[in-house]
Amino acid sequence: MLVEKFCMDGRLDEAKKLTKDVKKNESEAMDVVSYSKMIQSFAKAGDFDIPRKLLDEMVQSGITPFAVPFTPLVQRLCLCCLEAVWGQGF
Repeated sequence: MLVEKFCMDGRLDEAKKLTKDVKKNESEAMDVVSYSKMIQSFAKAGDFDIPRKLLDEMVQSGITPFAVPFTPLVQRLCLCCLEAVWGQGF
């Protein structure tokens, strides 16, 4: 998925734009897999705002999330907590 590649390369602005473009294109309906990959990609890149918004949007549209999108969010949040407590990067 191109969004995932952009996130891995640190090109979050391009990934955000592509996410908006995908959602606008009605011929490409968002499903649980699409949302999950986007949530995972942004979370792994260290962005928490977009994954939270995507998760809210996913639930509001009637799509039930499964555990996969939560894993990178929880991992990243744990790392941020450790960094705050010990003041160093992990």
